[in-house]
Amino acid sequence: MKKRINLFSQRIAPKKIVNYYKVLKKIFSFLIIFLIISNLALSGVLFILDNHKKNINKNILSFQSYISQFDNLASDISSFIYRYNLFEGFTQEDLNSNAYLSYLTDFLNNSRITVELKNFSLNTNKETSFSLEFLNYEDAILFTQYLEKESGKANLEFLKLDSFSLDFSGSDTYSLNFSTKFERITNDSI
Repeated sequence: MKKRINLFSQRIAPKKIVNYYKVLKKIFSFLIIFLIISNLALSGVLFILDNHKKNINKNILSFQSYISQFDNLASDISSFIYRYNLFEGFTQEDLNSNAYLSYLTDFLNNSRITVELKNFSLNTNKETSFSLEFLNYEDAILFTQYLEKESGKANLEFLKLDSFSLDFSGSDTYSLNFSTKFERITNDSI
């Protein structure tokens, strides 16, 4: 004899099915609410990012128009930087030549003789050459006599007359070219 197998013997009660359905309904409703809220949040973030991107694009366009208007600005800035670096190098290598020139002009003014300083050059060893111009022979001779006094050469290691010349073009002027070496002079010692 055959025994029958009852396939429906383990039936789920209808109340359990309704409970499963309610649980699934709650899960799907929370999932749908979560998706709607995340969709709204994501669209808000995308809207804000889009506005930010538009503002950045406007700034880029304004900068590009500014750059196109001032095309030579970059070359001017690089030229300025180059000149500034040259100036910085010059000030670092400065020989304090202003102090030496001031000393020399004070020295010439103390002589009370009409004299004009034509050239002045100073090297790193404090060796100096300068040219003086006189309007007449007497002033040139008086100045050489002034130089022979010891008080006139206080800050000089030596003083050498390199040349003496007369310029006949136009007005007669007498020119004396000297070379010397200064002792250390500062702005305070003048």
